[in-house]
Amino acid sequence: MGHYARRLGTANNNTNKKLYDRIPLNVIKGNREIVQDYAKSIGESTNSLINKLLAEKIEGFVPMDKNPFTKPND
Repeated sequence: MGHYARRLGTANNNTNKKLYDRIPLNVIKGNREIVQDYAKSIGESTNSLINKLLAEKIEGFVPMDKNPFTKPND
């Protein structure tokens, strides 16, 4: 990996740390694949699926696709 790529990766990591919180999630063995397969079957990423499900249940929760820090898709 070149010097520029390492610097870019570090910059992206620093930006992500400033803008996003991480929530580790433990599930029973085998459930990860079930969630991943379901998300894929509806054209979503696992992260996007979990964000949307949380937004449906928790008032005020802003899912990643509605995040004001991200650029809209062109």
